[in-house]
Amino acid sequence: MSKFRNHGCAVLLLAAPLYSSPGAAQAPKAPAAPAVTLKVGDQAPAFVHGAWLKGKPVQALAKGQTYVLEFWATWCGPCKQAIPHVTELAKKYAGKVTFIGVNVMQEGKDPKAIDASVAAFVKSQGAAMEYRVCRDTRDDGMKKTWLDAAGVQGIPATFIVDGTGRLVWKGHPLSMDPVLEQLAAGTFDPVAAIAEAKTNKEALERISEALKAKEWQKALELASTCKPKSKVDIMSVEWLRFQALLHVDEKAALALYDSSIKDAPDWAFPFVGTVIRTDGLSKDWYLRVIPTLEELVKKEPAAVGMLAEAQFRAGDFANAARNKAKEIEELKGRLPGILKEHPDAGPMVKGALAKMEAELKEYQAAVKP
Repeated sequence: MSKFRNHGCAVLLLAAPLYSSPGAAQAPKAPAAPAVTLKVGDQAPAFVHGAWLKGKPVQALAKGQTYVLEFWATWCGPCKQAIPHVTELAKKYAGKVTFIGVNVMQEGKDPKAIDASVAAFVKSQGAAMEYRVCRDTRDDGMKKTWLDAAGVQGIPATFIVDGTGRLVWKGHPLSMDPVLEQLAAGTFDPVAAIAEAKTNKEALERISEALKAKEWQKALELASTCKPKSKVDIMSVEWLRFQALLHVDEKAALALYDSSIKDAPDWAFPFVGTVIRTDGLSKDWYLRVIPTLEELVKKEPAAVGMLAEAQFRAGDFANAARNKAKEIEELKGRLPGILKEHPDAGPMVKGALAKMEAELKEYQAAVKP
């Protein structure tokens, strides 16, 4: 796709992604995918780069060295969520594996301004982003020869190249832990890895279909048969299981919620988003997610709309109205930039604002005089 945008559309840069799992950010209007010419087992394409932003520059992928190329963008929520984990792995495999964050698809018309903006973001991450980082070339060379060639439809996206220069794995950065462990031990089987990824994907799809059909017990039974290994697959199953438990066993759902927020804080958004989207829960549920959302808003201001909804459902109408007004103010403040980059987003923005303003009136009407 020509531009990977946040989880939905230009206007939903504000809030829609916050309800999503830490998966891949995708574009709303993608052209037909190009033919896949880069597959696992092939020799890796040439490594090229634009501005080098952090760490010692790498001019080419040297034989005898394993590389992890992590494709990301500053607008991509899941990319930012994955950064600390990539740093953990970079430290764990220091001297054995070279990690490079490749910044791609940054929107804007001034290349120098884009470079400066991304450089500022990288600097702001400090020790949280402790690995090499570069920008793509001005002509999107890495996007074209790696992402497009491999048929990758979203970011973050990770490619692992072994010491022979072969592409041995591609996937989500939160899924690469077992791959790196097996590579270090000399036991990695790329064919088996592809088969396992396919099995996991199909299993998650079956659980999702059961949830869509409101077959809660079936979803739980399917989840119990999944044996994922990577963090992202494990938490994907837990998140789907949580959605079913909310309807059949709130006590078990509560235990799963608490453990997930504690052990996998990067999954807080999808868990609290599920609570907010689920009608008929006890008031205690909405009260429970409010502290989590208050912390998340400090990192992601766009989450203020979710906080407002949770407060409204919990009966805190005054704060709900106050935060809904903040959400509207934030969107209006970003309108010029959104419309400059997406001139055709006007009707969508107008619709989003109308919905928010209607919700604000509802919240204000609920406040006792």
